Amino acid sequence: MSAKNEMQDDVKITLVAGKLVRFIMSVAESQNTTISRGRLQKRAKEICEKEECGSVPFKEVLKKADRMLDDIYGYELKSLPPRSGTQDHTASKAQHYILLDKKKPIATLDELVFSHQVTNYMRTIQDGEYIGGKLNYETTNTLANRVGCDADIALKGLLCVVLCIVLFSKNHILQQELCEQLQTFGVPTDGSNIPIINMTFQDLLRLFEKQEYLIKEVERSGPELEVEIYRIGRRTQVEFPLESLVQLVMELIDVTDDQVPNLTQDIQRNIADSYAMTHNNDAANSSE
Repeated sequence: MSAKNEMQDDVKITLVAGKLVRFIMSVAESQNTTISRGRLQKRAKEICEKEECGSVPFKEVLKKADRMLDDIYGYELKSLPPRSGTQDHTASKAQHYILLDKKKPIATLDELVFSHQVTNYMRTIQDGEYIGGKLNYETTNTLANRVGCDADIALKGLLCVVLCIVLFSKNHILQQELCEQLQTFGVPTDGSNIPIINMTFQDLLRLFEKQEYLIKEVERSGPELEVEIYRIGRRTQVEFPLESLVQLVMELIDVTDDQVPNLTQDIQRNIADSYAMTHNNDAANSSE
């Protein structure tokens, strides 16, 4: 292949990758779901047809898109391990991806954002009652003038609580037990809407399942009796790894640095096989 042809191919790959990055960012922002390899391939093909690029190797487009995400936004298109229960745990090609933020946290910025969020939230409390849902924020709740929104922050907080409950139940908890644990945090589980996020307990669990933070397994304990059990999903394994769980516990109980090794061991004993699949698939994913 001539140098001119190689340059033309690079231009095509860059063009398709750039438009694929827009698509990936849009999906991550609007849907907050995993992105399948097949969906990315289909989108790349549509871009090629629209731009009349001819045939462009998808593998190279994906690599270029991942580099763009890193260089421009500080994100990584991270492959997910296979779903629990599937047989192909050594597949060389990842089938689903999520966007991970690789930017190193800046303590002062994080504190500023948190302070801003708290201030905004406190403005929605009157006489001990949340009134945010009664206010008209359509024209003011934008990224330009408000960091986050009440529903997003509350949802993330609930997700953190739910994941910790499941993890410290040795990654195996009955729905009824999860329900009882959440009640101790003041979360209604009687079918009424949870304040701020305006969804029921069941809808919340279904959302976390759809986003692959949780896995629901149904077991039969009798001819007509089904038991619903929850475990963490593969997305949790990647977005909220063991190191992040240890860091969270450290911040909650104010652990000193010399206590970290023992704390990590204690946590590992209490969360059982929660991250086993991730560790087993590190080698396969790195060789992709």
